[in-house]
Amino acid sequence: MKLISLFIMQIVLGVGLFGQSYIQHLDAAKLHRKNKAYQKAVDEYNKAIPLAINEKKFEEALEALEQKNTSLMFLSQTDSMLANSLFTEALIESNNLSAEKLVNVKASIAELYYIQEDFKEGIKYYRQILGSFKKNGDDKSYASTLMQIGDCYRIMVNSDSAFYYFDKALPIMEATKDSMGISKIYVKTSQYHLANNNFKEALDYSIKSIQILNEEKHAYFKIGAYQSISSVFQKMKNTAKAIEYSKKAIALGVQKKYVQIVATMRANYGELLIGENELDSALVQFNLAEKTFVETNKAKRLSGILYSKAKIAYKKGNKKEAKFLFEKSLNTYDYQRRNIEIANFLASIDIEEKQYQKAKSRLLPHLDFAKENNLLLQLKQSYQLLAKIEEAENNYKGANAYLRSRDMLKDSLYSIETNQV
Repeated sequence: MKLISLFIMQIVLGVGLFGQSYIQHLDAAKLHRKNKAYQKAVDEYNKAIPLAINEKKFEEALEALEQKNTSLMFLSQTDSMLANSLFTEALIESNNLSAEKLVNVKASIAELYYIQEDFKEGIKYYRQILGSFKKNGDDKSYASTLMQIGDCYRIMVNSDSAFYYFDKALPIMEATKDSMGISKIYVKTSQYHLANNNFKEALDYSIKSIQILNEEKHAYFKIGAYQSISSVFQKMKNTAKAIEYSKKAIALGVQKKYVQIVATMRANYGELLIGENELDSALVQFNLAEKTFVETNKAKRLSGILYSKAKIAYKKGNKKEAKFLFEKSLNTYDYQRRNIEIANFLASIDIEEKQYQKAKSRLLPHLDFAKENNLLLQLKQSYQLLAKIEEAENNYKGANAYLRSRDMLKDSLYSIETNQV
């Protein structure tokens, strides 16, 4: 059993225990939430929670923790949400409180780890709640959790495990006749097949995901399904079809006034336009998306927009602006999968400027992450750049070693590219 001392809680929450009662702080927090002053609400919850726990008012404390997380969500503070949820988990376990609430909190922790791309921790928590859903006959939650585990494995490029969980989840969800749940699994299964270049299956599942949805009731999910089809056509190098479905996603989002999802779809459309070398048109889409992400404080999305704008500057030959935007993207949000791509671009610029050691220092820290996560294309580019650096410094042995590593990856990439339907 976990033991939480009041002293530790004070440190975690950053408050003392004297002054107003917890009820007064909760009332103040409620008023701040009503006025959408979410940071002030969080401050009041931080004062109320240890006071409530000190008085053994655990239900009130749990309610406050839940409302605090909602406020943090509006502030897009996922790190704080995760810390708050882990604290809630410890509080419930150490005081033998509601088992149902514990499952809900663990589900929230799993989702937050998923959002933060700590997929191993996410899988650990998803697995902890599977048994409870199965025992209670909650087939929808059970299938959704299986799907999320499969998706973690998909992103980690563990195809066998991903397929196992998607295959297990699908018939269970289909039996529930829950349209949204079934559509989600169709989309995730499509993404699995797309990652393995099984284009026919990827397209079939994406189309099925749209057919099962009602446009009025499920518009948000239909937008995602349109984007899924666009992604399949993009990888099939059918850009015209990819653009067609990307535009459908944007149009439906505009119609339903889904501001953030429209911004995300515009960013995806912009990437398609970059592929067609329509750089000015792409920039229009990225600028529109950037405005939304700045207004809504979405650091991760904003970082992606800056990265895309940097690629446009790079393609136009404006290396100075590209360098500025790449570095700004890095400083806006720490996204490891994108960081290695940015490192490759920046290292290319450094090599052109004959700053070889600077280029090497950008590339080397990302190699292990790229290997662990099977980012083969990015890793191939890194090895190519490192070989250039070694050759420029007359270290031909080192250059050949990196080229051999690159060529070994070529074989892996060839096997992936030829696994098509």
